[in-house]
Amino acid sequence: LERRIAERRARAQLSQHGIQVARSHGWWDPYTLSKGMAEICLEAESKARGVPLVVVRPSGIISCAQEPSPGWIDCYLLNEPIIEATGRGQLTAFPGREDSVLDMVPADFVVNLIIAAATRPPEPAAGPAVYQAASGDVNPVHQGDLAAWWFEYFRECPFRTKDGQPVAPVRPKLIGDLDSFLTRMRWRAGAPVAVASAVVGRLPGSSRWVRQLRERLGKMQGAVDNAMRLASLYSAYTIERFEFKSDKARKLLEGLAAEDQRRFNQASCEDIDWKAYFRDLHIPGMRKHVLKEVGLEPMALDQTRALARRQVPASRL
Repeated sequence: LERRIAERRARAQLSQHGIQVARSHGWWDPYTLSKGMAEICLEAESKARGVPLVVVRPSGIISCAQEPSPGWIDCYLLNEPIIEATGRGQLTAFPGREDSVLDMVPADFVVNLIIAAATRPPEPAAGPAVYQAASGDVNPVHQGDLAAWWFEYFRECPFRTKDGQPVAPVRPKLIGDLDSFLTRMRWRAGAPVAVASAVVGRLPGSSRWVRQLRERLGKMQGAVDNAMRLASLYSAYTIERFEFKSDKARKLLEGLAAEDQRRFNQASCEDIDWKAYFRDLHIPGMRKHVLKEVGLEPMALDQTRALARRQVPASRL
C-alpha cells in the first residue's frame, strides 16, 4: 500500500512539474505546449523542404458519430473523467460556469476533415493552411446543461457496485473560480481525510481492519488529489470563454464533389442534438468501449435524434 501511495505521489509530482514547465513558456499545460511545438517544427520543415503543410486543429474530441460505429471511443479524452465521476458520485463540485461553452467535435468528423484537407494543399510559399474543427461557433453546448444531462442519465442508467447495487450519482456544483474551488476541496475533503489518515497511522498495523481502513483512506486521498488535479487542468476550458471559428473547414467540406459530400460531409456539428448525443451515443459508448461494462450499447442512428437537430420531428409534421 505504501509503495502504491508513493508511486501515485511521484506521478502527481511529475505531472505538476510538466505543468510548471509549460506555463513558464506561455502555455497552459504540457498537452497544448506539445501541440504548439509540433506546429512550429512542422512549419520550419515545410519551409526548408519546400513542401506544403496543412494543419487541422480540433477542439475537444469526443466519441464517433457515425464511423466506425456510433458512440465508438477507445480512451479517456475530454469529458470522460468528469462524466464517470458524476455517475459514481465522486464529484460534488467542479470549476466552471453554467453558461461556459465546452467546444467539442466527434472524432470521425475530425478524420473526415483531415482527409478532405489533404486534397487541398496550399502553395509551399504560402505557409500552412490551417483548419479548425469545432462546434461552438455553430452549435454551442453549455456546461450547465451538460452537468444536468449527465446527472439525469445516471439516475436512469446508474453504475452498479460489485454486489449489483445502483450507485447514486451527484450533480456537481459549478464554481466560477479555481481558487475558490481548490479552497473548498481542501477544507471539505482534503482536511478530513488527512486528519483521519494521521489518526489511523498511529494504530497498530497488524489488525486486518486497520489495514483495510488505511487502504480505504489511501483511495479517498487519491480521489481528492485526482479531483484537484483535473480541476486545475480543466479550469482553463470550463471557466474561460473561447470561440473557435470553423467557417474555413465548413467551406472546404461543402465545396467537395457530390460523391465526396456523401462520404465525408453527410452530417456535421450543426446536426448534433447534444442531449441525445451524450445520452444515446457517447456515454453508452464510453461505458462499453472504455470501462468495458457488459450489456451496454450505443443506439443506432435511426433510433436516436443525436444527429437530427436540424430535422423537424415527425410529431410536428
